[in-house]
Amino acid sequence: MANPIARLFARFLFERPAARVGADALAERLEAGRGPLAAVAAAGEDAAARKQLRHVIAIERWGQNRLRVALGDRAFERDESRAFAPPEDEPLAQLIERFDAVRVETVALARRVADEDAGATMVEHNSLGPISARAWLRYLRVHGDLEMKRVKARR
Repeated sequence: MANPIARLFARFLFERPAARVGADALAERLEAGRGPLAAVAAAGEDAAARKQLRHVIAIERWGQNRLRVALGDRAFERDESRAFAPPEDEPLAQLIERFDAVRVETVALARRVADEDAGATMVEHNSLGPISARAWLRYLRVHGDLEMKRVKARR
C-alpha cells in the first residue's frame, strides 16, 4: 500500500489535473505526444535512447493492463513494469516503431475510458496506491515526457 506522501503526490500531480481535463483531452494529449517522443528517441544517442525508450514502453504497457482492469476487461494482478520491457538488444529503430504502436494502443484505451465513462474507476498503482483511470492516463503521458527528457541528442 502506498504511503501518505505518495498518495498526496498522486492527488496533486495526477488526480486533480486529470479530473479537470477529462479522459477525452487526456487521449488527445497522449496522441499529440507520439511524434515528439519518437523524434527525441530518433535524435538521441543510441544507448541512452534505447534505455529510456525501453523503460517508457514497459511502463506504458504495464499501465495499459491497469486501464484494462478499470474497463473490466481483466482482473487486477499485481505485476511489475519490467515484465513488459522489450528485449535489451532491440535496435532503436524497432523500439521507436514499438513505442508508436504501444502509444496508439494507449490512446485507444483512453478513448474507451472516455466513451465508457470509466475515468473515475480506481485501480492500484504499485507505488502510489489506488488512482483513477484518468490519473493513469495522465501518469503515462507525464512519465513518458519526463523519461525522454533524459535523452541527450547525438553530436
